[in-house]
Amino acid sequence: MKKIFILITVFSTFLNGRLSYGQGISQPVSARLSVKSFISMKINKSQNIDFKFNSTEQMEQGITKPNAFNVEIKTNQNWNLSVSSLTPNFLALGPDSQTLLPSSILGLRKSNTSSFISVAQNPVSLATGGRGSSTNGQNQFNLDLKATPGLNFDGGSFTLVVIFTVSPQ
Repeated sequence: MKKIFILITVFSTFLNGRLSYGQGISQPVSARLSVKSFISMKINKSQNIDFKFNSTEQMEQGITKPNAFNVEIKTNQNWNLSVSSLTPNFLALGPDSQTLLPSSILGLRKSNTSSFISVAQNPVSLATGGRGSSTNGQNQFNLDLKATPGLNFDGGSFTLVVIFTVSPQ
């Protein structure tokens, strides 16, 4: 009786281990995959973005820097690009710059579109797109930058921090 029990135990071990003589055996194996949502953005300045106003015409009509920025977005989800400023006004540089120059005198637009979007401290949507890399036409584009101070502000030197934010749509 003892020998039969040992033989049955050994035989059942071979069956559970999928041992077979003369036949093919298949065994499914599962692979796990964890993909996270991601967005990456790269913005390059394509030119000097200093503005120098030399006439009242330039101050009233503004100066445009075409293709001032090149934007590349890589993502596996739909996205929204917004723009904002760190502060509501430009920072005055030097003692001769006393005016509070609002950030709204600065505007951005996707190149080859008609309307400039004024920069404000609260984020404003600038562009939208879908999943893909920079090889996808909607995920690589240029931005035009325009400054229009008008004639209501004193002269001086000013600076403004502009923030670009890309987020899921």
